[in-house]
Amino acid sequence: MSAIPSDQTGECREDTTPPPPAPATPSGMHGPSFWAGVRAACPLIPGMPPFALITGTVTVGIGIEPIKALLMGVIITAGAAQLAAVDLLGKAAPLLVVIATGLIVNLRFLMYSAAISPYLKGISPLRKAFYSFLLMDQVFALCVLEFSRNKER
Repeated sequence: MSAIPSDQTGECREDTTPPPPAPATPSGMHGPSFWAGVRAACPLIPGMPPFALITGTVTVGIGIEPIKALLMGVIITAGAAQLAAVDLLGKAAPLLVVIATGLIVNLRFLMYSAAISPYLKGISPLRKAFYSFLLMDQVFALCVLEFSRNKER
């Protein structure tokens, strides 16, 4: 904190503006922060296969070929959008409606990205694009928790 002149009295007052977050280290996947994040996310992994199995089964159950169901799971990585798309496809909704619904459901990722972007300064656009592929609701929650605990990151 530093002293800054007051606008009206000419006296100095203390600057209480918090400093901006420190930029992320460009060490990327080789740095200790990355591996700490991997360890923090490990408890999320056991819930993924059952969700994938259920979603795949439901997708095949509405008449989509298994290979296309698998590709759908790879392309649509957000579970909520996947479930919405499968439901709409099962009701023979127009493809444009399915795509628009998926985009609307995933608008939350814009807010997630805006919230964590100050902590990702100094990281290349290519690496940010890769990290965006890994972003999901649970990972966002872990990021917010870590950034609130460790302000200098």
